[in-house]
Amino acid sequence: HGEAGSTDIESLQIDKASIKEKIEAYSACDIYNFDETALFYTTLPRTTISRQKFSGWKENKKQLTVDPLCNANGTDK
Repeated sequence: HGEAGSTDIESLQIDKASIKEKIEAYSACDIYNFDETALFYTTLPRTTISRQKFSGWKENKKQLTVDPLCNANGTDK
């Protein structure tokens, strides 16, 4: 469906095998996963309990950038 429907599954399997080969040389404590996301801590909800949208105000765009990081065996978080 959509972009997911156009994915070549065979090439993904080849890429997955290639990545596994590359990381076999490292121990689990040396393999890290890093991501970046934004936390909009001052943003009000966009809907009420009745699910009707609010109108007539400008959204506050204050944000905090959050960078979660963890290694493969979970000892560093």
